[in-house]
Amino acid sequence: MQECRTRCDQPHGRAVLDELLNGTACSVEHLDGILELKTIADKYLVSRTGKGVMRNDLSAQEEADVSTCASKADAHFQKYLKLLAGRTMDRGEEGMLITYYYGPVMYCHNIRAFYGKQGQYIERNATGDVVLLPLASQDQKAGGQ
Repeated sequence: MQECRTRCDQPHGRAVLDELLNGTACSVEHLDGILELKTIADKYLVSRTGKGVMRNDLSAQEEADVSTCASKADAHFQKYLKLLAGRTMDRGEEGMLITYYYGPVMYCHNIRAFYGKQGQYIERNATGDVVLLPLASQDQKAGGQ
């Protein structure tokens, strides 16, 4: 698509290809983040009555591994948000960014807070109308790069 985009001489065609390239890049980042989280699920989740539950007997090294995987996943989710935000055109799309932020990004934050002892675990709606912001993967407290 990138090659096609560079050869396209029609502004509308380039705009459509830009949207497709952005959507593809967003999809790749999201899926890479999910694959990082799958590493945690495959290794540390146990099934109880069909629902996955994290083991509660993790060693310090296992907790660090979980935190590292969550930070890697979060880095992909942050890239997804950055890519998507660069193409946001209206308030409806801004709402989608906020929803995504409080989904996968918050999930990664809470994994690091609970298992990696980094940051504060955030309960949904626990603070009423004030929602704390999760640590980003690059924050020093989060053990990012």
